[in-house]
Amino acid sequence: MQKGAQCRATATTKMNDLSSRSHAVFIIIVEQMTMLARAEGAGEDAPKQIKVGKLNLVDLAGSERVRVTQATGQRLEESKKINQSLSALGNVIAALTDHKARPHIPYRDSKLTRILEDSLGGNCKTTMMAMISPAADAFGESQSTLKFATRAKKIKNEARINEDVDQKTLVRKYEIELRRLKQELDQRNNQIEGSGQYQRLEEEKKKAELDKNAAICALEVRSREFLMEKEQKKLLEQKIFAMNSQMLIGGKKIEDTPQFRNALEEKQRVIRKEYDEKMQEIEKERIQIEEDK
Repeated sequence: MQKGAQCRATATTKMNDLSSRSHAVFIIIVEQMTMLARAEGAGEDAPKQIKVGKLNLVDLAGSERVRVTQATGQRLEESKKINQSLSALGNVIAALTDHKARPHIPYRDSKLTRILEDSLGGNCKTTMMAMISPAADAFGESQSTLKFATRAKKIKNEARINEDVDQKTLVRKYEIELRRLKQELDQRNNQIEGSGQYQRLEEEKKKAELDKNAAICALEVRSREFLMEKEQKKLLEQKIFAMNSQMLIGGKKIEDTPQFRNALEEKQRVIRKEYDEKMQEIEKERIQIEEDK
């Protein structure tokens, strides 16, 4: 159900003898109640769903300037009250359309703004008609009314359905939703168990864990072998150097002769080549193990 509000502001400069000199407000409130299905085995009253709509019909009295109307006595007091309420309405509209968000909107400054709280920045669809006079001497009032309407046009309301559901209905709704979710979960579990997909996934997971552990062990073994090879190479080089230092040829150390140096360089090239080939083989095996893992 929609809610709406209609306001009309008039600007007059001449006193109307038949005027009530007041604002006119007519409010219609409509409630719609829906009896929902009774819960199974429940002996209590059926839950209810209620929607509420309100229609505000407001005829605002026109603002008046005392120097123009020359009002006195009771008429003067009525004009003051009218202008005071319209001023409060203008303050509310100014607060609602301010670029800087205000934490407080002065709805309580007058009874009129309190009644129109829903229509101004609330949960209503509002239509406002501003009445002006074509008379030249009413130019000031017409201009003020148009400025007032321009500010009011900037107000943005967010109308939504006013719906109230009692606690029984909410509990019943949640129970139905919970039952539906449980059934859906059971169906999915049955489908997974029936197809054997869960068991296959568990077996693949275990196999992957075993392959991972085996790959890690193989990598550790190859790493230890590599370190042992490196250590043996270092010991062999030290042993060769020590033996060469003890050998003399022609009063010279053997390592100082060109023949020894050439033979040593050739032997070192052979050892370095074998060492590089061994390292490349170990590196390939390590990369293959990493890829398998």
